[in-house]
Formats: sequence, structure tokens, C-alpha cells
Amino acid sequence: MSSLPKKMDDGKGKVSYSQMFTYKGCPKAYEFKYVDGLRPPLPGRVKVGSAFDAAANEMLRQRMDNKPADADAGIGAMLEYWNEPDNEYDETEIAGDDDLVGKMMGAIREYSLIADKTDVQYVQHDIEYSLTPDVILVGKIDLVEFSEEAKGLIIIDNKSTLKKKHGRYTHESAAYDDQLTIYTAGMLATQDDAVVGRGWNVVDCGRKSPGRIETIKVRDDKVNLTAELANEYARATVQMMEHSCETGSFAPIARGTWKCSQQWCEFFHRCDYGSKHRNITPIGNI
Repeated sequence: MSSLPKKMDDGKGKVSYSQMFTYKGCPKAYEFKYVDGLRPPLPGRVKVGSAFDAAANEMLRQRMDNKPADADAGIGAMLEYWNEPDNEYDETEIAGDDDLVGKMMGAIREYSLIADKTDVQYVQHDIEYSLTPDVILVGKIDLVEFSEEAKGLIIIDNKSTLKKKHGRYTHESAAYDDQLTIYTAGMLATQDDAVVGRGWNVVDCGRKSPGRIETIKVRDDKVNLTAELANEYARATVQMMEHSCETGSFAPIARGTWKCSQQWCEFFHRCDYGSKHRNITPIGNI
């Protein structure tokens, strides 16, 4: 039986890409979040992403019903999420942009034009399959569309950014991105339809070019091999996660990287191993 803290109804371990991503970034953060169940306020950039996702999902579901994508309905869904009092976020990083909501509205209107041209097959599509005999991998795919050009299904993950990262979202990175390849494996494990590619819709909600949307898609001519390799990598990660859960050893590995910082780790002020606890005294003028 799996030692993972999250369980399915039948007692098997349950793992998601988000859990694996957190563990690979820093096992200590995984322990705080998924073993101890701590839920500090999320950073403001997550609020932006979740609010935009609410808008995108609304418009994409309209397309599934063969209706035009209604940007006003998308904006309404975004504002409803944005103003939800039960959503707890640390809005420090977004507090300085007084026109952020207006920029998001512009981005939603731009996204509606893309949605109108999209042959939508699934929105927030659930995947659930056996990664190992004792562990089930679960997840949600933002969008699965049919591509006439590629003659099959394309897995799309919507990404919203406050500041475009140069080189982060490219055709080359889409080919081997961990999340996209795991979702590819999940689709192949749960659907009979042909999956032929993957990619992102990258929405800029930030200060330089608000509303700009990049659509990045790649065809994969060896999709079965991609899925096989993604599953092997996921199994290796889960094996390490189970070992940590069995032994109680969640040694932090993010120290000295950007992840071990107040900006990027919500557990920074709680972790005894974080960089805030380091005592470094320079010696001489070396």
C-alpha cells in the first residue's frame, strides 16, 4: 500500500502533477503542504491565474455548446472569482498595479477571439489512471482541442503571466515540458482518441504588453514514446516521494536557488532550513 498522504477511496495513493512539481522543487515544501496540510495564503500571481482560468473556462464551454465565445461572460466569471471573499491570497506583489483588472479584461477579450477559432473537445478534462499498482495519477487538462492541420487532439495548458519570462514558453520547451508530457500520457491512458500534440496559450496580464497572447503548439510524431518516458519519470519521482513519507526525511534541496526565497516559497518563514536561517560571515577580502 502506498505511503503517500493523499488517498483514493480504495486506499490507493493519489498523486497529481502539482504534488510532484512541489516535491521536485523542494521536498520540505511538499511536507508542509501535503503531509502537514498547511495552507498559507497563496501569492497574488496565483489569484491572477485562477481568475483568468475562470474566464477562459466560461468561454471555452460556450464553444463546446457551439456558441460564440462571449467575452463579457468571461469577464463576469473573472470578476466573480476575483471578488470572492473566501479566496485567501497575499496580494503584495500585485498591489502596485492599479489597472491590473482592466488589463485582465483586455486579455479576456483577446482570448475570446482565439476561443472562437478553436474546435473545443474538452474543458477542464479529468484524467485518472494507474501510474503504479498502488498509485493513481490524477489531474485536469485546461483544454483539449481538435487540430485539422495536425489531424488529432492537441492538449493545451493556459498560462497567464505578470511578467513574460524570456525563453520559458517555446516550441522546444513544449516538446519536453513535464506537465504537458504527463498530461499526454494521461490522455493516452484514458481516451481512445488520437493525441498528436500539446502546447500553451500564454496570456500576458502584466505591465509591458497586457492582453498579448502567444499560442505555442507542437506536433509529436512519437507520442507513445513520450508517454512512456513521462510515466517512467513520474514513477521515479513517486518512488522518492514514498520513501520520504515512509522515513519522514524531507531534506530540502532548493537552498541556494530562486525557489528558496520569500517571494517564491509560501513556507519561507516557517522552514528551519530556509535561507533566512543561514548565518554567513565573510572572511577577509576573498
